[in-house]
Amino acid sequence: MKFIYLLILSTLLFVCPVNFAQNGSINQPFTSIGQAQNVTIDGIYYFNLTGTTFSTHVLSGGWVQVAIDFGGNLGSLPQLTDLNIATRGILNPSILLKLGSANKARIRVSTGVLDVQNTNATILSRIVNNQALHKGGNDNGLQTWTGTNTTGATFSAGGCNATTNIALHQRIIHAACMGAGVHWIPFDNSPQVQSNLGNIASNQYS
Repeated sequence: MKFIYLLILSTLLFVCPVNFAQNGSINQPFTSIGQAQNVTIDGIYYFNLTGTTFSTHVLSGGWVQVAIDFGGNLGSLPQLTDLNIATRGILNPSILLKLGSANKARIRVSTGVLDVQNTNATILSRIVNNQALHKGGNDNGLQTWTGTNTTGATFSAGGCNATTNIALHQRIIHAACMGAGVHWIPFDNSPQVQSNLGNIASNQYS
């Protein structure tokens, strides 16, 4: 199965004993994003962040899934309160507003050709505020993604800039006017590691 993931990490500088009272189960939901760092087994975990409840997939080490997409022509990502790795979607705006403690973003393709991270404060703020992470050339300065990138995909756009359909569920990364540019644009049915290679396969996710 291949997919594209958007994840966040909130690193705790210290962990108080009370944090271990919640284990992320439906009956003991995590009460902070940072508690996800206690996760040692990938799976679905539950959260209650000051009354905002949701469930999502968490990777070992605390990576919390924010959005997932698959190849195919499917349109804007559904805004949900429960995410998994079988159905495309994104956490809804009310939940995103509760993710302000995150200090790292990650984009990961299930095949492993792209797995990059970014600590830019504006990128993290855009996730919280349901805004596209990259809309074109004007955002090139924010694209300090580092990690695995075996295809040589670029996060730098040409001179083009999107001005419409720029909420996060519509447009996540748009390295516009670049053949090797990353295009994760659900609104345009474009889950692409590189624009010139076309969409990832329908059995892949990101």
